[in-house]
Amino acid sequence: MIPKRFEYATLLVFMALLLLALYSQQLKALFAIRSFWLGLGLFVLFCSLVEILALRAGWWEFNSQKIVGLSVASIPIEEYALFVGFYALIVAHWERR
Repeated sequence: MIPKRFEYATLLVFMALLLLALYSQQLKALFAIRSFWLGLGLFVLFCSLVEILALRAGWWEFNSQKIVGLSVASIPIEEYALFVGFYALIVAHWERR
């Protein structure tokens, strides 16, 4: 049984493993491209700004019992992992076609 505090993080680990299993060749090639990292940085910045505004407006919140507890700018680290994983998944899938 997974402790409640690590449920979201565990889900993200499974997502990352699936991403690696399906797109390992594409990701290896993408990591060598400078524009991938620039795009990733811009995507994380944009998502972070939206997340901060939404949290301050009270549109949603994070259940403190379901996250690890480490945050940067009031955003849990799991959320940053989701941003990075989601971006990598989209770009790797695009490159695969």
